[in-house]
Amino acid sequence: MQNENMNTSDLYSKIKELLPVKQGDTDFQETLQKALSDYTSDVQQLDSSVFSNDEEKAETISKIENINVSICKIIDLYFGGRHGEAFQLFQQQMNGPDGLLEQIGVLRIKEQIEIEEKDGNGGTKIQKIPTLLFRARVFEDKRDHTFEDMFHIPLNKRGIVRTQRYSSPGYPCLYLGRTIYACWEEMHRPRFDDLMFSGFKVRLAFDVYDLRVPQQDDFEGARLQKTLLRLPLIIACMVKVKNENDPFKPEYIIPQLLIETIICNNQKKMETEFGPGDLVWGVTYTSTHVNNEFPFQFSYLDNIALPVVLSDEKCKHCSVLASLFEISDPLCLEYETLKTNDNMMMWAYINPETDEERLREQYKVSKMGYMENRIRYFANYKQLPYLYFNEPVVVIGQRGEPVTIKVVSNRKIEVS
Repeated sequence: MQNENMNTSDLYSKIKELLPVKQGDTDFQETLQKALSDYTSDVQQLDSSVFSNDEEKAETISKIENINVSICKIIDLYFGGRHGEAFQLFQQQMNGPDGLLEQIGVLRIKEQIEIEEKDGNGGTKIQKIPTLLFRARVFEDKRDHTFEDMFHIPLNKRGIVRTQRYSSPGYPCLYLGRTIYACWEEMHRPRFDDLMFSGFKVRLAFDVYDLRVPQQDDFEGARLQKTLLRLPLIIACMVKVKNENDPFKPEYIIPQLLIETIICNNQKKMETEFGPGDLVWGVTYTSTHVNNEFPFQFSYLDNIALPVVLSDEKCKHCSVLASLFEISDPLCLEYETLKTNDNMMMWAYINPETDEERLREQYKVSKMGYMENRIRYFANYKQLPYLYFNEPVVVIGQRGEPVTIKVVSNRKIEVS
């Protein structure tokens, strides 16, 4: 008999302890099974008062248990060499009116975000600034690199695309971090002075599925049930890699199947319903590289993975992804500090009032915050050329009647 004495704040604390899932002496399958089982036990201990009634609680727990069973079966099929069956079962779980994609929810990445700043009178004011994402690369020679070098691996070089958590070998994917700190952690902490960073300024809003670690308010009110039902998938996508040097990483099975499902769904929609600009493009997720060495936790470790939409190798880059961003030429810490001799402490508030504000100011005066400021306000932004038809099908009548076609491009075109 389970004790029903846990409230949603307790559950939130349990989730933060559980994620990312760490592997000890057990193998991947055992580790994941235990994590899913522990999560189910925690939900069972939730006080019934947080649900509408006892039936809703029982139904939610039953759905979670079914999702857990399906995830484990998919892993078993994959390990058994039956990759096609694993993918088919995964698609069944994801799609449809009651599928997990509906529970995950969509996050819109907008062109601007609102930030709260202090005014000169002791109060605060809301300011809108462009949404900026970041990408980092290691270059032995930091000279003569351009914004083009910071986009996804060119389609005509897909042979060098390796396995990553949300992308399979051979299929380019654009990975972006919400912060430079997220980029650095995702790259396994290379020497900071060896990195070059570009900003990706969002110029067209786009949608992604939300696989971030839920926040406290996601466990309240109407959001609770959706949060509970999407957590098994988040858990399965957030198992830390045990053997980094192994070519096959079982921890990537579920995330890669998710991206493949998104790619398949999008291609079907483009054939029948939408143009490529009207899709859910990828996922936003929390890095598994959460640690206690730095105070910058979950919200500083959000990333976005965007698989290419148009994969025609006649073009180096996906025109659809290129249309979303203005990209800065890459900058590095070594050169920026030589240029400015800034004292980074000048950005700190004198008296931060809350822990969140104190952490935000601590980040601003870090090397990561310094580089973000340089990229936001001083970098040179450019656009890759792009051209695509934002229509599922273009039909021209036998008599050559006029047709209307929505063309998305940043260059001059001629129609003949």
